[in-house]
Amino acid sequence: SIETITSKGVYAPFTPSGRLLVNGILVSSFISLENTSSIKIMGVSISHQWIAHMFEFPHRVVCHYLGSCLNESYTKEGISTWVAYPLHLAHWLLNLPNGFFKSTLLVVFCGILCVCNILDFFLRMPVALSCIIFTTFVPLLRMQFREKRNM
Repeated sequence: SIETITSKGVYAPFTPSGRLLVNGILVSSFISLENTSSIKIMGVSISHQWIAHMFEFPHRVVCHYLGSCLNESYTKEGISTWVAYPLHLAHWLLNLPNGFFKSTLLVVFCGILCVCNILDFFLRMPVALSCIIFTTFVPLLRMQFREKRNM
């Protein structure tokens, strides 16, 4: 639903897409603590918007898809606890000295974010999930049926 809210202060309201329309301008509800719009991880440029959106995946599932987010809590800095803990983990990870341990953790971390991205896509596009299931399992069922018929 669309509603108009007038408030004073600084807000980053939760939206499933991470985007808002403010005075006719499409904006992000996420922030970047850096002076750039992306970060390079192992030579790959990843946008802060994408990282923040993936960090919000558990929050999105609980609050938007399951509708069971009643009382959100915030740190003393005003950051949602849904964001604060993963943000703290990411800062710790990025501040590790370069080496095998950091590289391994970054690969695992990016892998988790990619899995969240795939799950998020299917939650937003259930038709795509249905198509994949249909195109995967129907041929398998047909093969099994043919094998049983040929016996």
